[in-house]
This record gives sequence, structure tokens and C-alpha cells, in this order.
Amino acid sequence: MNTKANKFLKTRLTLFGLLFNALFIFPALAEKGWIATSVEVVEITNTGSNGKNFTVKVSGGDNNYPCENGQITFPLANAGNTGNDIHIHNRAFSMALTALTTGSKVSIFSYEDNSVCNRAAHIKIVKP
Repeated sequence: MNTKANKFLKTRLTLFGLLFNALFIFPALAEKGWIATSVEVVEITNTGSNGKNFTVKVSGGDNNYPCENGQITFPLANAGNTGNDIHIHNRAFSMALTALTTGSKVSIFSYEDNSVCNRAAHIKIVKP
């Protein structure tokens, strides 16, 4: 092979490697974890953008988590080990509604990515 062809091939392989890492390696770095703790539910909607999800608006917390004092979405696709578990999703909605009506604080967890507020799945009510 001539030098030009080698250089072209190396450039293509390098670009492919970068693209592969961006698509498959870096997204795996997202971690599960708490996205809000000891927050008050101040608003709840039965759907967000007419999708299979519900949203809560929360306030308070200790500012150690990314979704405190903001809106958090619970997609049906994130409920349960394989997703789309309507029973787990309905229980999360019921718990959010209970927290809203009783004034109890909640902590909210994402099993997918604790750096964003649109993939919540777990909610825990904390006695005031």
C-alpha cells in the first residue's frame, strides 16, 4: 500500500474509533443514584408532553443533587427491571400524590442516570 492510502485508512480508523467510543463507551458512564432527597412535592401532572410518564415539581433539599428545586419525570419505560411495569409506575404516582396531599418529603432515585431529571423510577416518602 502506498503512503497516501495508509494515511487515509488510519484517519478513517481513528474517526471510527472516536465515534464508537462516543456512542457506546461514554454513555455507559452514566450511573444510577439519587436525583433529589428530602424535597417537597409542590406539583404533580398525570403526563408530560402527553407521553407515558408523569412529572412532579419539587422544592427544597440540600442542593447536593441535580433535580432539587425542579421538575422530575417518571417515564413508564424506566419502571421495573425490564421497563414498562405499569404497577410500579402507578405506585410511584400514588406515592407522589400522597406526598403532595400530606406535605411529606420525598427522595427520588434514578436507576439509569443520576445526572438528569427525566429518568426517575423510585420514590420514597419520608415522614415529616
